[in-house]
Amino acid sequence: MLFISLAATADCGPLPEGSLNVQGIQPVREIPPYQMDVLVPRSHKDGVSGAIASTKIWDSKKTALLAAALPQLHAQLGRKPVLLDIGANLGWFTMLAAATDHAHVIAIEASDRNSARLERSLCLNAHFAKRVTLHKVGVGATTADCALVARRRNIDSPSAVCGQGDPAHFMNSWGWSRGFRDYVVTGTMHMTRIDDLVTSRVDVIKIDVEGHELEVTKGWSALFDISPPRLVLTEYVPSLIAEKSNTTRPLDYLRFFLRRGYSMVDDKGHHIATEAQLVHWRAGWMNDLVMRRSE
Repeated sequence: MLFISLAATADCGPLPEGSLNVQGIQPVREIPPYQMDVLVPRSHKDGVSGAIASTKIWDSKKTALLAAALPQLHAQLGRKPVLLDIGANLGWFTMLAAATDHAHVIAIEASDRNSARLERSLCLNAHFAKRVTLHKVGVGATTADCALVARRRNIDSPSAVCGQGDPAHFMNSWGWSRGFRDYVVTGTMHMTRIDDLVTSRVDVIKIDVEGHELEVTKGWSALFDISPPRLVLTEYVPSLIAEKSNTTRPLDYLRFFLRRGYSMVDDKGHHIATEAQLVHWRAGWMNDLVMRRSE
């Protein structure tokens, strides 16, 4: 049964227009239930909100992996690991990590609407707030102001588009052959470099920035030089990375990790540890990858 509250919460302010509060979220049995603010699915088409509202789960494979990895790292390191959640969206993985009480979280989210809902979710679960630092910016190769563009059918998962006169047309041109023809500008963001934003060590990274991943690597080398994270969970859409970074070599994003001692496993279970294996790898149009670094 789905439990939804539309009531105002005095300490955290009223529920934002177009939002609903989903209670009783418990992705794994080891953590107590909590609540989150999401978009009203009937009024707004958004994949993340719709899944959380109807099933109280999002990206079950990644959720299970992260829920298991954080306590293990806590035990191995003798301290709480730090999760860097790049492209936090509504904060599913940020909230999950905070709920486990086995991690500190640095969450980065460029969308004002998403970060506002995440802030309210943290307020509603007050004991989570001390475990999370939220940066309401985008990240990439340089400091710049860029447009946020999203599909009408997935309105709160925007993509950063920089240096384009017509950002919606830019994304619709890429998506046309895949039937994605409903991109619209949803806002703007200020972009900075990870190395200018995060100075602490990071143990786990989750990154999903809608094709902007290669640009992010151009601004986070110091983070990896100081203390390479043990685990990286990333989405990889090669055609979108090629479009966003104006490159014919989207595999450069994955080479960044392989050259630093990481191996990767794709969503079909294929294991890749060398650049020679990478060249022969048959990527799907969209891929979920797990990167691990040997210690």
